Amino acid sequence: MIYEHIPEEMRINPEEKEFYISLGKKIKLARDRLGLSSATVAAAIGVNVDQLEKYENAVLAIPVYHFIPLLQYMKFPKELENLK
Repeated sequence: MIYEHIPEEMRINPEEKEFYISLGKKIKLARDRLGLSSATVAAAIGVNVDQLEKYENAVLAIPVYHFIPLLQYMKFPKELENLK
């Protein structure tokens, strides 16, 4: 199974998929607008580039312990103000 070795908090339930697709797009849009590379952001939040890209592409749910540092590092970008 695809989730066999993935922590529970990073698994995306089918009902949550649209939210994580939207969130990932907003993270990438904010990162691009700020001129930040995926390597820079990944290092700042303590993950590798592959994992950050999985967050951006809604392969993995971004857990709060990575999301809060991401918001702080990116200085709370406007793209991530109104999440639904």
